[in-house]
This record gives sequence, C-alpha cells and structure tokens, in this order.
Amino acid sequence: MPHYGMMVAILDQSTSKKERDSLDRLIRSSVKGRIQVADELSTVS
Repeated sequence: MPHYGMMVAILDQSTSKKERDSLDRLIRSSVKGRIQVADELSTVS
C-alpha cells in the first residue's frame, strides 16, 4: 500500500516538520477517501 511509504517518510529523522505535516495531511485525506493514491504515474501526451 502506498500509505506505508508515506508513513515511513514521516518517521524518517531527516524529514522536516513541514514535510511531515504535509505527508500527514495526505495520509488522512487518503484514509478518509478524499484522494486516491496511485502506484503508477500517468503521462499526458
């Protein structure tokens, strides 16, 4: 699950508070169904 990668980044000591707060908001939005996290990037041609 993509959430685990974001949670690991939050626990990383080199991540700034601003970055941790942003990741936390993304995780909460994803859990609540407001956004969806994809495993692949799409390209627009």
